[in-house]
Amino acid sequence: MSDTTRAPRGLTPRGAPAPSPFGGPTDGALLRTARGGTQEDLRRHNLGTLLGHLHVEGPLSRAELTQRMSLNRSTIGALVSELVGLGAVAEHRPDGAHEAAGRPSLVVVPEHRQVQVLAADIGVERVVVALVGLGGTVVTRRQRRLPPSASPRKVAHV
Repeated sequence: MSDTTRAPRGLTPRGAPAPSPFGGPTDGALLRTARGGTQEDLRRHNLGTLLGHLHVEGPLSRAELTQRMSLNRSTIGALVSELVGLGAVAEHRPDGAHEAAGRPSLVVVPEHRQVQVLAADIGVERVVVALVGLGGTVVTRRQRRLPPSASPRKVAHV
């Protein structure tokens, strides 16, 4: 049995540069199969990948997530439900859903008020600090100019 398989959409061969962290389709690429991981490792990986898609691309339907991650609908549903329970994402009916035939796929939206990181950009003449929410929403941003001869110690105290 071979230790290589066809890569799911969005993955590239080992060592090949990806066009983006969650790149476009690369059907036909080879990927080494994972070994030694647990179900918990896989679940955490899938949660992180799902959040990564939402962070980079914004709101996506469950159907789009299913296609991009090459997972089945029930797995995507379980992952989204867990993230909803944690307050990291919310689900909404798509606009115009009452007009379309069939059951519409819910849209998964990142909750930028609940999941945030502190980002800092330290430059030669200024320091910028921002609170950035999931999805790239800048919640708040502060900037301070540095004196021309600021030492690293002085910058650290800003």
